Amino acid sequence: MLARNIISLAVAVMVVLTAINFLGDISPQSDDESIHGWQFDDYVESEGVSSVDGSLELVEFAGTDYIHAKSLGKGTIVYTNGHIETVDVHKASLEVVLLWGQSNAANFVMDRTAAPTPLPGTSYYFGSSSAYATQGGTGADYSQWAWQDMLNSSGECKVGDKAPALCKALNEQTGHKVYVVDGAIGNKAIATFFPGQEVWNYCEGLLSAAISAIDTNNYNYKVRYYCWIQGESDQYSSSTPMYKRMFTHLFDHMVSGEMGYKFEDVFVSLLESRFTVANSAFNELASDNTHIHIGASAEGFTTGNGLLWTDGVHYTQAGDNIIGDELGTSIASVMGQDSGGSRFDGTMNMIISFISI
Repeated sequence: MLARNIISLAVAVMVVLTAINFLGDISPQSDDESIHGWQFDDYVESEGVSSVDGSLELVEFAGTDYIHAKSLGKGTIVYTNGHIETVDVHKASLEVVLLWGQSNAANFVMDRTAAPTPLPGTSYYFGSSSAYATQGGTGADYSQWAWQDMLNSSGECKVGDKAPALCKALNEQTGHKVYVVDGAIGNKAIATFFPGQEVWNYCEGLLSAAISAIDTNNYNYKVRYYCWIQGESDQYSSSTPMYKRMFTHLFDHMVSGEMGYKFEDVFVSLLESRFTVANSAFNELASDNTHIHIGASAEGFTTGNGLLWTDGVHYTQAGDNIIGDELGTSIASVMGQDSGGSRFDGTMNMIISFISI
């Protein structure tokens, strides 16, 4: 038995070494050329580069020189030391994230100058050049809206609220580019979000227009996650059991595809601590359903710590930055679980099976 285990262990070691050698040869390199994969609209700092061609271009953005992946296909980079690198630009992986709820999900208090700055070529939103959501109790007129880069030509965020922090966190932790669609309308109870009701109809049209604006020649997109920031308007007219039933009813419609896309998961943000009806419902829902997640929390927000605005209800940009970062991180965590773990999992499983012979 001992001899068999020793032989099995030796075979496993050989498999590991072979796998490592194979993984190391995925991108073969010679003295003069190497091949790497890029995504459309990638920006990579161009230090030590003398020229590029093909699908690449040299650009200056916000005071920094970059190589920009301007189109699909092969491009060549020539470095000042004579090294030549060939890159293959492929379609970018784009996550479409719907922000939904009432005014704390919209741009009620928005300060773009205090928002974190995502990397260029990673973050987008559907809107005008300076807006993407709603204020008060009315929906925005999105008929003239378009696909927008999150950054302006100076490298500053065009918009504030939660979107920049969400995009930054999700991109940094997954490598996916992020497209935010904000369908929130302020001062609305959860029942107005049901199919056929005011907010549902508004958001359904908005999401359809936003998806139509995606350049599918250059982006492979997925619509599977939405973020929910709502419940203030139900605090005094509902109860936790009633809110749970209404939320579950709405969630069932979202995952069934009635909005036009089959959402897979929702990431709720706990509200400021006095909104106990919705917060209690969220905690119970998240413990009962693996596709309902506590994605962020504003329970500790106060006017004293600068995270609530002077009205004691709406988040400041500092508060929005926290919520956006937590939502992006939570989505990235679920994406990591859905992808099945690391690239080495198969090798490790082979080791276990060999040793147990």
